[in-house]
Amino acid sequence: MEYSILKLNKKSNIATVKRLDWKVFISRIKNPIEGSKDTRSLIRFGLVRNTNPNVSKELISWTTYLILDYDEGVSIEEFKNKFKDVSYLLYTSYSHSLLKNKFKVIIKPKTPIHSSWLTNKYYVEYLVNKFSVGKGKPDVTCFNNVQFQLLPTKTKFYEYAIHKWSKNIPIEIKTIQEFNVSESDRYKSLENKDNILSCEEQSEMMVTKTGCKVTYVSVEEASKTLKEELDRIKSLPRLTKKKKEEIRKDIKNKTSVKKWLNTEYANKFEAIQILASGIIHSRKEYLDTDINSLWVKKYGVDINDKWKGKLSNAIKAFKG
Repeated sequence: MEYSILKLNKKSNIATVKRLDWKVFISRIKNPIEGSKDTRSLIRFGLVRNTNPNVSKELISWTTYLILDYDEGVSIEEFKNKFKDVSYLLYTSYSHSLLKNKFKVIIKPKTPIHSSWLTNKYYVEYLVNKFSVGKGKPDVTCFNNVQFQLLPTKTKFYEYAIHKWSKNIPIEIKTIQEFNVSESDRYKSLENKDNILSCEEQSEMMVTKTGCKVTYVSVEEASKTLKEELDRIKSLPRLTKKKKEEIRKDIKNKTSVKKWLNTEYANKFEAIQILASGIIHSRKEYLDTDINSLWVKKYGVDINDKWKGKLSNAIKAFKG
């Protein structure tokens, strides 16, 4: 089920999560409400992990409709000419004028965009270039998973466009798996092309509704490969003790604190697996480090009970 997520205003951290009703929203585009920029409500569209009203990075799991924000360098006519073959809703921003076009566009990607993809700066750069018009580009912050956009507001120069909306023609956008180095030498592909997500992160409803192919694995299965490799090294008869230790050190280096902090993982579930591996196989380094401070450095928030639980389960799996 797709949802609209509405924030009361810019300062609010509480959202109203409702089933998406395009008739209501299109009516708002046609008949915008008057009000100041600071008091207007903001919105996003997507699939949610839960209907908890607290706004956080974990609230939206899949973005089903992008809201592009063009502040300068692109005229409305230029946008219409470039994207004439797909469906979109366009409405002007609060500070739009005839001389400086500023507007927002709601457009549907053919495949929903997972929240973890938007943490990959190279993938975000790909999206920015995808929606560039001439020398103008959409604001990069509109691809931030917690960025909301203002609802239509009535102003002196307000205008809107409803283009092929009833035909529901989405735009082709690469998934993170399809996104690779061939796109440009500035872009980097994700090392792990199999997007491993826990059953708790994605519900069956979300998968069937979006048609996304997701591989579900348990914590034990996710950690099995590394554990088997370590066991294999222990039992190799032809290697000298020194060589075995070199190989073991190489594996430990992959799970070092510095490596963990600097690596862009596909999602937090994958990050938890590597973190658990580091705690087990590089124990002294991690014992000297506060896990919560690591999480804050990487994600900007304290580690919550959900991810503490997943970390604990992963550690048990590595031990077992």
